[in-house]
Formats: sequence, C-alpha cells, structure tokens
Amino acid sequence: MNKVCLVFGIYNFQPPGLPGSKYEEYYQQYYKKMLVLLNEYRDVPAVLHFSGTILEWMDTSHTEYLDLLSEMVRRKQVELLSGAFYDPILPLIPNSDKLGQIEKLTTFLRKHFGKKPRGCWITEMAWEPSLAYTLKNSGMDYTILNDNLLSRADWDLKDSYYSYITEDQGKTVTVFLNSSELTKLFISGQPEELISRIRLIAESRKNSVVVVFIPGESIGGENSERFESFLRLLRKNRDWLLLQNPLLYLKSSIPKKRIYIPAVNCDNSPRFFRYYLTQYPDINLIYSRMIHTNILVNQVRGDKYKKRAARNELWKGQSNSVYWNADNGGIFFNRLRKNAYRSFLEAEKITRTDSGFIPSIITLDFDMDGRKEFLYQGKVLNAYVHQKSGAIIELDYLPSSWNYLDTIDKKYTNMIKVNDADPRYSAKAFIDHFMVPGENLEKFKTGEYSEIGDFAGSTYNVVDINKNRQSIQFVRTGKVKFNEAEYSLRLEKKYTFRQNTIHIYYTLTNLSDSLLDLKFGVEINLSLSFAEKPDYDLSVVRGGAAGEVNVESGQEIKEVESINIIDNLNTTLITLFSADKCILWSFPVRYRGMYQYTCFMPVWEISLKGGETVKRDLSVKLKRL
Repeated sequence: MNKVCLVFGIYNFQPPGLPGSKYEEYYQQYYKKMLVLLNEYRDVPAVLHFSGTILEWMDTSHTEYLDLLSEMVRRKQVELLSGAFYDPILPLIPNSDKLGQIEKLTTFLRKHFGKKPRGCWITEMAWEPSLAYTLKNSGMDYTILNDNLLSRADWDLKDSYYSYITEDQGKTVTVFLNSSELTKLFISGQPEELISRIRLIAESRKNSVVVVFIPGESIGGENSERFESFLRLLRKNRDWLLLQNPLLYLKSSIPKKRIYIPAVNCDNSPRFFRYYLTQYPDINLIYSRMIHTNILVNQVRGDKYKKRAARNELWKGQSNSVYWNADNGGIFFNRLRKNAYRSFLEAEKITRTDSGFIPSIITLDFDMDGRKEFLYQGKVLNAYVHQKSGAIIELDYLPSSWNYLDTIDKKYTNMIKVNDADPRYSAKAFIDHFMVPGENLEKFKTGEYSEIGDFAGSTYNVVDINKNRQSIQFVRTGKVKFNEAEYSLRLEKKYTFRQNTIHIYYTLTNLSDSLLDLKFGVEINLSLSFAEKPDYDLSVVRGGAAGEVNVESGQEIKEVESINIIDNLNTTLITLFSADKCILWSFPVRYRGMYQYTCFMPVWEISLKGGETVKRDLSVKLKRL
C-alpha cells in the first residue's frame, strides 16, 4: 500500500482587547487541553499557530504553557508557524505593516522557543499573488492555503494532495493545501471516518501529502475525547501513515509544479475582502482610519521608541475581525470596533508632541471616495466632517480614546426604509431631516416616517473653511415635497470647533412663495457602550429643572432646554444644548442582540413664510467627570 504523508496542524486566534477573563476561559477550555493531549502522544507531530495576542497573554498569565510548548519544539514534535502578529487581513494593510507584523511574531517565537519559524499562517486564507514576495522577504519558505483556492487557479481539486510552488517578482514560496473536506470531517464527523478517507487518498495517489488544519476551538470541551481518539488512530496506523511537519517534508520532497493563485477568500468567493469595503460603509471607515493612522505613524521622525509604540498600537487596530462581516461577530461586534478605534487613537496620541501640537483643520480625501473631507484635529476632540449630509462621521474624545460615532449602517436596523430612490446615509451625527408636522418618534424609530426633504444623504457644498477660527460652512439648496407640492429650501450649516465643544449654526430660508409648516430634526447617533446593554444615564432640563430619562426605551420629550448624557464607561459628560427649546426623540439601537448606539434627535416645529429665514443652533460639549 502507498504511504501518505499527513501534516496535521492547529491554529488559534483571539483579537486584541478582550478582557483577561475571556482569554482564561479559552485557555482552560481549549488551549490547555490541546497541548496536554499532544504532549501525551509524543510520537505524533503537529504544526501550531498562535496569534500574537494569545502568546503575549500566556507570557504573563501562563508561562508554564510556553515552557511545555518550548519543550515540545525542542524535541521536534511541534513546529510553530509565524504570521502577522495581530492577525490582520494581509492584503488590506500597507506593505511595511505586513513585513513588520510578521517580523514581530517571528522574533517572539525565536526568542521564546529558540528556533526561527519558516512557515507563515495567512489569516482567513486571504490570499493575493503579491504575498509570495512579502513572505519570502520575511524569511518564510512556505505557507498553508485552503485547497478550494485551487479551483480559482484552474486546477482540478484531485491534485490538491500535493505541495506547489508559487512566485512573485522572482521570490518563491511553497504552498501546502489544507483539505477543506477532511477539515470539515474532523470537526463534524468521527475520527474513524477521517482515517478511512485518508487511506483512500493513499491508495489512489503516490507521494501525496494530506494537510488537515483545524481551529483550536474544535478540540476542547466535549471534543477532547474525539481528539484523543484521533491521536490514537494516527499512532495505530503508522505502517502506512507518514506523520511529518512541513520543514521535514520539504527536506525530502519537491513541489509538484508552479501555480499562480488569484486573489480569493477562504470560502473561494470571488467577493474578496476588498468587496466588504464597498458594501459596508462602516468597514470602509475603519479601513480609512487605519490607512490615515498609518500615515500619521510614518510621519514620526527622530524618536524610534515613540514610533515603535505608535506602530504597535496601529497594528493592534489592524486585527482582522472588524474588516469583514461574520455571522458571529465581525463589523457588527461592537467591542471589536471599539478596540480598533481605541488602538488608532492611542497611536495618534503617541505621534503628537505635547508642546508642538496645534489644533487644525486639514482637507483630504479621507475615505477615498473622490470627495474631500475635513478633519478637525484638536487637543481634546477630533471631528471628521463629510460632504455627504454635511455630517460628522467620526467624533473622537481623546482623553478616553473613544470614537462616539462608531456606529453601524442604518440599513441593518429598522430605522430606514429600503428605497433605492432615496440617498442612503449612515448613522452618524448632524444629519438633517424635514418631516410633516404630524410625524412622531415611533414612525421615525421604525423607518415608517416620510422624509419630505432631500437633504439627508445628499451632498452639501462647502462655502467656507476658516482655519484661523476653526470653522467649516456648508450650504445646500434642496427640495421639500408634501401635499403634492414642491418647495425650494436653502440650508446653511456652520461648524465651529473649540477645545471640547462643537457649535453648529443652522440658517433655513424658504425660497418659495408659499408658507412652509414642517418639523426640522437633527439626528445625532452616539455609541456609548460596547456591552450588550446601554451603559449611560440620561437627563433633560426643562423649565430650569433636570429630570431623569429611561434609556432602555424610546422617549419623546417636549420643551427641552438641554440634554445631559453620562457615559458611565468613560466617566464622561456629554451635553447637548440649544438657545431654542426643542422636542427630544431618543432611543437605543440594537442589532444581533447587541447594543450599537443611541439616536438623539432634537426636533423643532418651524413655520416659514415665503422668503423668510429662521435660525437654530446646537452645541455639543464633552468633559471628563
């Protein structure tokens, strides 16, 4: 009978920023049991990959685990894979960060285990051909990809039980192909079925190599006994099953041929990770923030320690989870978004010099949509202003490293009707709404209200940027339609930025000849927690007296003079106030069972004669309690 080489591996990943209790839970349930069982079967080799976040945590919390792992490496039972330290989607991050993150994990492994790794784990199997060049320049000789990628390279899947070589710009690396079929069988089937399937492969192919790489979470808990049964079967079938780790295999085997695998996801979808940037506005904003932070970090000169610290925070924010949509988390997992933004803000703060930083407004195409955005960067606040809706899309409170506009797109809640004729807008801040007098909170909350203006989601024109006064002024002449009539309305909106306060001044002018009676609302969405429930207190001032408001349900409150929001997590007071009393609509927004943000909307009832002008203003102040 033909012998078949089996490369068995386990990968383990956790995103940065999780509480230590969560790491401990995974350690006890999965990682500890995995290594203890492998240690009992010393004649069964395995390839292991741990994300840098897990290794860092173990280095402080469970050094005995690293000691055992080091012993297993010394006796050549375990081969450790390098990779990008914080497990980013490699094709999405700048080349310097690709190299830097791989070097960081490689250095950690070499220092702790005495051996430099030669193989590299590719997060989520997100592959682009140019990665061959990056891997080789990082000192890597091989990587592991899913076998379903071969169908994108026009090769028959029956050829997946061999190693291949791929190349970019003359740099070559070997590719081992993880069997999707066998991996699924390991996770959901019985060990005997898996071994029988491998035997069939051995009988039909000579000199083949079978790769089975599984997630660490598929081993612990109730699956521990099944994993041990699998290890026993490997030992029992050594007469035809050759167990080897990749480096040993490469010493005696040559890749079957050279292939080129195009850009593709792990699920073989043509919708590569860049697809998410175009379909999910909030993913694109985090990506844009990452690119912008990379630029800020690379501008640091003369202080290598500061640059290294800032770069490491940037790398934490590149962790893959928030750059795609996943059923069990991804961009919709509030805590992961918060961790990413916190890392970018920590990096930005490190890049600033305490004495030399001067608040300013800079103009650039921040989100790479072809339009200029306007970034106010202050000592206490950052506010990024977009021409779409004339809205603020990022509001950073630097003392807490918190982006209060880290929200999700409204199409994933019930707050917006699906109507392709209407401009789509994200749940950010200072979005202008015009409604008929009879509209109410419940209709707005469920998306059943009628938007009679064409302002929300439309492009506003910039008429003035005053960098000395730190102000930006927009104008839009739009339409208001109701009662089968159309009216022309001019809206001017001016932002003025101060140390911890943003002032917004509105001027509304009825350009038609008829009387306009309507409701004018300014939507402000604030993300106030990463817990499953809201974690803030809300009170409003009416008639000079403050009254508490229930934050768990929707509220409509009249004659409001000011609004006080206490962010308990960050011990921060946010105050919204206006010279003119308003109606307040407020309600929390959840998605997939998680709190995402709270909508606050001051609403004014306005009556405008033909040619008449009315002014309204808002101020938002943030301060640490």
